[in-house]
Amino acid sequence: MEAKAITRHIRQSPRKIRVVLNEVRGREVEDALNFLHFSKAKAATQIEKTVRSAVANMRDIESDPGVTKEDLHIKEW
Repeated sequence: MEAKAITRHIRQSPRKIRVVLNEVRGREVEDALNFLHFSKAKAATQIEKTVRSAVANMRDIESDPGVTKEDLHIKEW
């Protein structure tokens, strides 16, 4: 099952955001959140908010209460 979150109207260039996104793609959610939280890049804060929103969306969609962050990973788009 998939969950999706979209962030709009970010006042930063797509090239700078894409650099951080490429580091996060394919990782597990817990590893990605740790990477984003301790990253010094400005784009990391926006991406971290979006990932947390997607995790919350997944928990709302999924009827199984046993879904944890360890079970989830970020899809390579």
